[in-house]
Amino acid sequence: MNLPWPNPSLELRSPWMNAAGSLGFAPDPRGPVSLEGFAAFVTNPISLRPRKAASPPHMLSFPGGVLLHTGHPKPGLRAAIKLYASSWARATLPVILHLLSDDAKSLRQAMPRLEELENVLAIELGLENEIRAAEAADLVLQGVGRAIEARRVTHDFASQMEGATQVSCSRFGEEIVAHM
Repeated sequence: MNLPWPNPSLELRSPWMNAAGSLGFAPDPRGPVSLEGFAAFVTNPISLRPRKAASPPHMLSFPGGVLLHTGHPKPGLRAAIKLYASSWARATLPVILHLLSDDAKSLRQAMPRLEELENVLAIELGLENEIRAAEAADLVLQGVGRAIEARRVTHDFASQMEGATQVSCSRFGEEIVAHM
């Protein structure tokens, strides 16, 4: 994909990381899988508000295996931060928080809470099932474009734009979400 702006990146030391929902909410060095060699740890999905467990669990068979959805409950973002922020900060690898979102409003509510989390270096968005990949990409590109038009951008953009207001990376993320 050709992007019309500089492409900031999260540099990872290897291509290996766990799938969201596979190893819990925080890295556990004594867990069932060795995290050595992983580039990052992806949390279990975290919703803005607590969610009850789905019941019954769902299983889908396919050639080569099964996909199992156990429907574990979600503690909600506030409780997850309270329970796991210190573990994320102490982790020996970067944490990518998998954030479930039903809409742009819930993303706007979540961003300020995520801004100050130590060692949470990226957000993986879990969007509603009905949204297609192209719609999600269009939504994000719309938000980025409008945030740039509003001239509230990070240092790399601000240094190349006349009349721009420089904001933090997390604030730029909030600007993107606000313009989606």
